[in-house]
Amino acid sequence: MRKVIFIAALGYSGSTLLDLMLGGHPRFVGLGEVFSLLMPGADYLDRTAEIVCSCGSTLNECSFWGPVCASLQHSRVVDHQDRQKKYETLLY
Repeated sequence: MRKVIFIAALGYSGSTLLDLMLGGHPRFVGLGEVFSLLMPGADYLDRTAEIVCSCGSTLNECSFWGPVCASLQHSRVVDHQDRQKKYETLLY
């Protein structure tokens, strides 16, 4: 069973550091600023072969982001689609 913890914070408050520290645990996946992947006009899904994940792999080779990006590309989540649908695609 997956548990989702949403951490919201102001810029320069330490939330990225917290995400990186928690992400060091093998049973935790930190998504960082995932909203930027789902923003209208973002071209991240077109550049998965060149963007490097924090694990050292490109997004399409990463064991986590590879399937996520493939799923988002397959459904080709369009810019005008409901943001909730985008997050559902990401989390499931």
